[in-house]
Amino acid sequence: MAEETTFHYRGKSLKPIIPLVIKRGDKETRLDAVIDSGADMGIFDASVAEKIGLPFSMFEQKKIAEIHGKVTAHICKIEVRVLEEFFEMPVAFVPNYTGPFNILGRKGFFERHIITFDEAKLEIKISKASIS
Repeated sequence: MAEETTFHYRGKSLKPIIPLVIKRGDKETRLDAVIDSGADMGIFDASVAEKIGLPFSMFEQKKIAEIHGKVTAHICKIEVRVLEEFFEMPVAFVPNYTGPFNILGRKGFFERHIITFDEAKLEIKISKASIS
């Protein structure tokens, strides 16, 4: 079995939040994101893209549903590091995002990892999936 890392739920609302790094070229930034199995893809505030110099407004624009209704997002692939490994995944960058958290959704993240939510212990376990 692949090496497994355990994260404890954090924040006032005890969410499955993990640290990650995103990068573009030689610019990178650290942030936290909630792992959300109900989200199709990652959703980050546009300010995160600005920190790594990503011109997100040049990418595909699409209306997406989020916690407060439909918003306009710019969809682009970014490099993300989780468990000490960088991989590419699509993210919806939303200007003036009103959601309370950055979100890691299924597309690109769940496909690469085995994720176990343990609500009784308020922890989440993540290991790399074997990709064929």
